[in-house]
Amino acid sequence: MAQHKYTEKENEELKILSENLVYYRIKSKQTQKQVAEALGNEKENYGTIERGQKNVSYLLLSKIANVINTTPDKLIKPRKKKQPKS
Repeated sequence: MAQHKYTEKENEELKILSENLVYYRIKSKQTQKQVAEALGNEKENYGTIERGQKNVSYLLLSKIANVINTTPDKLIKPRKKKQPKS
């Protein structure tokens, strides 16, 4: 199966989503495995989302945001590069 090629803008948007997913997951003190289990998903599948390798539907984005204690809009907006305390 051929992999979808994203435009430069789409890649940038996926990068922002990826960075925010990691940031808010760490801030919520959860592992990828814990988030994946809460979503009824496999860690590898969630990992592809977090690495920006997979586009997600709004409904899944909303579920992820709920699990990591944030909102979908915060996941898609660029933010300042301050890392959370572990």
